[in-house]
Amino acid sequence: MLKRHASFNWSMSIARLPAEKYYIYDMALILEGYSTCAICNQVLDKDRAYIGTPATTSNMLDDLFQMNDCGIHVDCLDAHPLKEKLTNYLERLNQLFPFDQQTCIVDGQPITNISDFFCTFLLTSDPAEALFKFNYLVINQKNIPKWKDREEFIFEVKRFLEEGKWKAFNDHPYLQNILLEMEQ
Repeated sequence: MLKRHASFNWSMSIARLPAEKYYIYDMALILEGYSTCAICNQVLDKDRAYIGTPATTSNMLDDLFQMNDCGIHVDCLDAHPLKEKLTNYLERLNQLFPFDQQTCIVDGQPITNISDFFCTFLLTSDPAEALFKFNYLVINQKNIPKWKDREEFIFEVKRFLEEGKWKAFNDHPYLQNILLEMEQ
């Protein structure tokens, strides 16, 4: 059975995988008959099956941004070249829930206090980018100063920003905020 936070019709799973694999939070808000498909721009209604995607990235320059926090016809997604990439990232995102059952990459200990949970989430979906290896890292905030790859991470984030590979959605400085957190 599909576990979900928001009420949404998930009759068709995005990857045609068993629904119990999904634990999605913060779905797209879809107004049936008004909202449009992010791929074909046609109205989402009862005539064609559709899904809602959660926010996967805050980077408007990332390939996956076009499928970020939106409604998509299932047949449009099935025919889209980014379907497999999106599916992979959604599966990884699902592994992060619930947050209070995660393990810190620095000390290997469970993060028992949700306020100590820090995650990089999806920074880039391009495997050729050096920042790619830092996607979805889970760290206890208390352990950030002890993280062995911290300086490399800071360097790669700064490089990514300087090269103009990040454009924040709604002027929310997500990547810059992560950088500030790491530099403290």
